[in-house]
Amino acid sequence: MQFKAYLTDSVARWRAFWRHDVADRPPLVVRFQREPSSRLEDLRMPDLEDSDRQFDLDYISERVRRAEAQVAQRAGFPDDTLPQIAAPNGLAVVGWALGAQVKAAAGIPWVWPFLDTIDEWHGIDFDAVVRRFDRLLEIDRSLASLSRGRYAVSSTSLDGPADMVVRMLGEEKLALALYDRPDEVERLFSRCTDVWQEVVRRKLRVIPTYGGGTATGWDYWVPGKGIALQEDFGQMISPKQFRDMILKHDVRLVNGLDCVWFHVHSGA
Repeated sequence: MQFKAYLTDSVARWRAFWRHDVADRPPLVVRFQREPSSRLEDLRMPDLEDSDRQFDLDYISERVRRAEAQVAQRAGFPDDTLPQIAAPNGLAVVGWALGAQVKAAAGIPWVWPFLDTIDEWHGIDFDAVVRRFDRLLEIDRSLASLSRGRYAVSSTSLDGPADMVVRMLGEEKLALALYDRPDEVERLFSRCTDVWQEVVRRKLRVIPTYGGGTATGWDYWVPGKGIALQEDFGQMISPKQFRDMILKHDVRLVNGLDCVWFHVHSGA
């Protein structure tokens, strides 16, 4: 890998880490302040006014050239960050794919939930949701082609079923629905789990592997084919509610994948 001088050593550290072991030392990820011009920040929100631009190859190529300059700057730095570029990801992109309105305020994307009640989810066209995620795969394919093995294309992270429902319904209404309409919440979580599995299967067919593993969100390497799973909503409910209502769906998500790591916030 052109932009990683110590790739073999770094992969050995990550591989040992996932086996609950230590190689010569634990993997180390050092983060630097990045110049806004060298990030793929514009690629994070395909829901804004000029959305078609986000999928234009010339535009993507220009953003990649800027990002490559930033990646190249730390090529010889001896930490274990896998040099990587990612397609649009995060809560704004999931919200966009689900059909929510997304707006940026102070540079931060916010998702406006679009369901007034839990029962309205039956009107969602989930085939259209998958098609929107497929548009993001066009960017993954472009990034894989442009990278030419010089750096990784990340599988990033993806909201789990509970966080997907938050994008549709909002945190407060979902929290109340856990008490008032648990059966309906269960059905919606199950449907979101189906969508998650299909989207991730398609994504991991496109994302190349590096050193026998996958670059994922937060610059972590995982062995085999994998991704990061995110359930921020977990910080708003009790451990029992999480086990009873969410965990079984998250367990379904990891079946068939080599490695999945779980992102939560400190309150969870």
